[in-house]
Amino acid sequence: MSDNTPIFIIGMPRSGTTLLSSMLSAHSRIAISPETHFLSLYVHKFRHDELTSREMFEEFWRTFIAGDRFGNMCLDAALCHDCIVAAGDWTYRGVFEVLLSAYARSLNKPRWGEKTPDHYQHLDRLMQWYPQAQVIFMLRDPRAVSASLQKTDWGGNDVVTHTRRWRNAIVAYESHKAGGRIHLIKYADLVAEPEQTCRRVCELIGEQFESGMLTNRGAESQPQLARRQGWAREQIEQAQQPIHTQSIDAWRNQMPRRQVALIETEVYDLMKQYGFEPDLGRPGPLRRLALIWNRVQRRFHAPPRRTQEAAH
Repeated sequence: MSDNTPIFIIGMPRSGTTLLSSMLSAHSRIAISPETHFLSLYVHKFRHDELTSREMFEEFWRTFIAGDRFGNMCLDAALCHDCIVAAGDWTYRGVFEVLLSAYARSLNKPRWGEKTPDHYQHLDRLMQWYPQAQVIFMLRDPRAVSASLQKTDWGGNDVVTHTRRWRNAIVAYESHKAGGRIHLIKYADLVAEPEQTCRRVCELIGEQFESGMLTNRGAESQPQLARRQGWAREQIEQAQQPIHTQSIDAWRNQMPRRQVALIETEVYDLMKQYGFEPDLGRPGPLRRLALIWNRVQRRFHAPPRRTQEAAH
């Protein structure tokens, strides 16, 4: 695979994207940057649809480098700025590529990639920008995703909202999988059979498997760890620990039956389709009524959603 073929890791948050990123970052040729939220936060909220002038670029650049996401990449803002100016490409794609290429060079790696889970919402743009890109879509049991989100300081405890986002992520995957450039990897496979699954990922992205991808997932391959604090730092450190399978079914001891029922009622058919066996069987009228009542309550009492981007 060409060094100019990028790798993107996407999926519902808390689906194993950080673990896979740590594995690929340990490869001698691959640099997966910290989460940039470039499309989901900065481009999405910026007031211009595209950067068509130097002035627009300068305004966007000041906004982007002032945020933590750029700081986490440990790059020289002035040097990156000069590279963009020298290239004369003021587009969002031009800025994005300079950033990720600079990150890879900072680690002496020839091939660059990026991991922002919510970029599944922007697959159309990523595929348009990079027709040869290889995209890994991480998929985890929706009950485990929701249980994990509830332990974060930004995920909230609304399991129906979690589950709808999980479904939306799958819809995005399904709408692009026909092209053969987006590949589904299950979290359970990654932790239960890490070498076999990692070998499969390497084959998909056109790289040779290296044993260090399983054992050298430390600060040397992910130097941005030094800049992270609080929950974000704990997340990266956890992903660098020896791989284990306890988290596959940990949700069973963490989630009340009422929440399990809501999740399984919301996405029963999708769970069956993707091999996640519902515990409570096919939902009947009472469970569907409970789901409708939950929606009514959320409509009138839902607190403001605090996103992962806003949390750190």
